[in-house]
Amino acid sequence: MTNRLIAIVGSADPKRSNELKLLHTDIVDEAAREIGIALATQGFRILVYSPSPDFIEGRVVEGYASVEEIELGSIQVRSPMDASSIFPAVQSLPDRFDIFVDKSRHWETASIAHSAT
Repeated sequence: MTNRLIAIVGSADPKRSNELKLLHTDIVDEAAREIGIALATQGFRILVYSPSPDFIEGRVVEGYASVEEIELGSIQVRSPMDASSIFPAVQSLPDRFDIFVDKSRHWETASIAHSAT
């Protein structure tokens, strides 16, 4: 496994297509899963923030977690304190996740605060 950590962020909410200038929102789910598979297969670790269906992280994690050879703690979750849900793969692969819940209400600060420690 490489030491490289890839941050996965981005909206894929079809309701925001015009605002974000999103194209081909009909293939976002499958593309995100394929990205997750590719990153896991190449041995990259991933950093995610939200399992919300409005963002790509959930589908990338689905693809990533489907690869059997992923290392312990290779899916890093940085979440603000008010995060109300968790990635479904945590239930079946808890040791593959490194979860940090920050006291901040913003994902940006959750990431910075944990990186500084």
